[in-house]
Amino acid sequence: MQNERYLALDGMRGIAALAVVLFHGRLAALHGYLAVDFFFMLSGFVIASSYEQRLASGSLDLISYMRLRVSRLYPMLFIGSMLGLGFYAMGRSHFNEADGAGVFLSIFSQFLLIPFASSSAALFALNNPQWSIIWELLVNAAHAISRPILTERVLVAVVIASAIALAVSAFHFDSLFIGQWKETWIGGPIRATFGFFVGVLLFRTRERWLERVPQVGFVVPAMIFFLLVNVPPHWVDLGRAFAIYDLLVVTLCFVPLVMLSVRARAGYYAGMLGTVSYPLYVINEPVMLYLTSSGFSDFDRAMAVAGLALAAWALGHWVDEPLNAWRKRAAERASRQSGSAFAA
Repeated sequence: MQNERYLALDGMRGIAALAVVLFHGRLAALHGYLAVDFFFMLSGFVIASSYEQRLASGSLDLISYMRLRVSRLYPMLFIGSMLGLGFYAMGRSHFNEADGAGVFLSIFSQFLLIPFASSSAALFALNNPQWSIIWELLVNAAHAISRPILTERVLVAVVIASAIALAVSAFHFDSLFIGQWKETWIGGPIRATFGFFVGVLLFRTRERWLERVPQVGFVVPAMIFFLLVNVPPHWVDLGRAFAIYDLLVVTLCFVPLVMLSVRARAGYYAGMLGTVSYPLYVINEPVMLYLTSSGFSDFDRAMAVAGLALAAWALGHWVDEPLNAWRKRAAERASRQSGSAFAA
């Protein structure tokens, strides 16, 4: 299973990205921000599947690994940031001060993937979902560096410790809608660490649980996910109840949901959702921020969601996937050349 394509996981990434868009558009998904925690879990599983063996064998060093990760993620981040820059020119962004130097440094830092919030409450004023990508890259590096000592027992300890930190953060901030603002930035590394290493642990232990999980169609985990992030507001009051609900979903519901998704049967539509997922996640926020702050109707915002999904599919199909294929071919050529040089 080392090189297997987990098609249902691709589809679940698309479902999670859609939940984020609906949350940003204030249309549905009251707890849509929890999709980020689900992303981290899926990422941990897939990254472990794709890279742990290569990291362990020494065929991939830390620098090369991080170069692969950044080159995989940056093109869509650049497009999302350019989109945010366009809406900033139209007067719609997270900037809350007219500080010229601060605005310039925020824009400059956005493209360098460096959080900078002097003129904004958001860590990335042009396109704030970038915060989660930065923490994913950092936790990727931490995983690669610690891999030699990252036994199953150590993984369990990391997951437990980060779960405790997650609970403390949730009760302190009254929810897990944290990490993206300068006042709650500490939530970013905590959410990323818990989610990612849960995913790694699930991959490492998959032979013990995989055959015990029922095999269902992709639609089943997709529907469960949407139910979890769409609990009506009157079911969960503000304050501590929100924190408790968020914690229960992330720690007790998402873990078996990832397991169910790994085992699920999936086909063409899940693959299409996978194509849409990453571009949709990184281009939606500037558009939805403009629409919600400008008083557009629910219908207008719903139409915008459909348009964003189509645009994300086009970006995924004609930009993101071709770039990934080119990157993989380049890496394979470099690996063969390196092997030939060593043999000589």
